[in-house]
Amino acid sequence: LPEATYRSEDAISQSALRSFHLSPSPYHYYHQSKNFIPTRSMDTGTLLHALVELGTEAFKSRYLATDLRRGTKAFKELIAQYPEKNVIKTADERLAFAMYDALRAHKVAASLFADGVSEESWFDLYNDHKTKGRWDYRNPKLKVLVDLKTTQSASPCPYTGFAKSVNKLHYDWQAAFYLAAAKRLLPDGDQYSFVFVTIEPIYPYAIALYTLAPEDLETATAEVFSCLDRFIEVKESGIWPSYEEEVKTLMLR
Repeated sequence: LPEATYRSEDAISQSALRSFHLSPSPYHYYHQSKNFIPTRSMDTGTLLHALVELGTEAFKSRYLATDLRRGTKAFKELIAQYPEKNVIKTADERLAFAMYDALRAHKVAASLFADGVSEESWFDLYNDHKTKGRWDYRNPKLKVLVDLKTTQSASPCPYTGFAKSVNKLHYDWQAAFYLAAAKRLLPDGDQYSFVFVTIEPIYPYAIALYTLAPEDLETATAEVFSCLDRFIEVKESGIWPSYEEEVKTLMLR
């Protein structure tokens, strides 16, 4: 299923829940009310995902790298000449290929991204409300759902590394939400595990692989489905509250 089609489907995703959790009102404005204009700009993570999904040859047929400055006459002419291609910066393409080569050279990471299904979309129902997700990679042989993350630090350090990103961005919710879907939708879904493949976007493109402790997954599952219940409640009421009006004590630790 093309990504654009997947994103256009009116269903609740884990990324929606992670955004809604911060405050329902801003979520509703930016994700439901605002008209987004598609852009040609592609970040490193998006390009790396595309390489993993397509491979090098298909990637080059879809993307066109250039050093031309955006907004110039020459750049506009290039866009007009190749309307079917996504035009990206040469430096961005070079970085994405370097990271892709690092993934392929990493024995364990390469095995996770082998003989499986890339960018697989799924849809489900939860209390009569449609939910959706898109696994980065599903390896049916190893029974692993793989999630590729570009991160400034792939270290396990809880203060500066990937553990901090998991806590800050609720990536544990993503793992719980996707594993729950696998259990419901796949015949052998209860046998699957979830692995984060993290890679740093600077040389030497260090890679680290992580799974979550069972107790953390259990907590995340309870939290994400509690948030899903709250999302449905707010959506049905049509009232999207913001932050609380009372003065609250800010907890720093």
